Amino acid sequence: SNKRLLTIAEEPTSSAEIMNYKSRIDEYKQYISNQNNLIESTENYDKILESVENLLIKVQQVTIEGGSGASMDGSRKAYAEEINTYLENLINIANTKDKGKYLFGGFQTMKESFTVTRDNQNRISGVSYQGDKGRWKSEISKKIAIDINIDGSEAFGDTNIYSKTTGGNQNIFTTLINIRDGMMTDSVVKFNSELSNIQENILNMSKLRSRTGITANRMKSFNEYT
Repeated sequence: SNKRLLTIAEEPTSSAEIMNYKSRIDEYKQYISNQNNLIESTENYDKILESVENLLIKVQQVTIEGGSGASMDGSRKAYAEEINTYLENLINIANTKDKGKYLFGGFQTMKESFTVTRDNQNRISGVSYQGDKGRWKSEISKKIAIDINIDGSEAFGDTNIYSKTTGGNQNIFTTLINIRDGMMTDSVVKFNSELSNIQENILNMSKLRSRTGITANRMKSFNEYT
């Protein structure tokens, strides 16, 4: 053929259309990538929340057993040690990292989400949240952005504002500490009073898992139609 290829300067309209088309393709690819990342993230959170939920169910069972009339002082101390083990495990879960970032820190992803203080027997006596309530968002389609993360105060309760005098959302860590210490001192009233908090935290895990499930399913539907 004797046809000559035109330069961008000679065909500015066509070139602009091509560049716009490429830009739209890149944008589409980014949306797909964001959707896949969001599916992976929500499924990861769901696995973590499930492990917390299962741990709390075990704590609930131990607390009920420890409060039964058949339990004696010696066995309650054994239960207390079991609760202490669950507490240590819970801290490790709350400080889970993924791709080098702490999952429950809000915007504070480069430092531990939760730090602990310990007594003279090296048992956890207090827990502080080092993160914030920041929400990372992912744009999955034009003008549609969805939260990626769950912050630590939402999942585990706010360790910085709760007090027994002012009320509030008691965090899981305080609940486990109270149960453990109540069993160590054979204070049935003290640790039995925490059963309602355990149940509330179990329900909270269930609600969060339901939310992550809905988000994951929504993303899978977007993948099918985009």
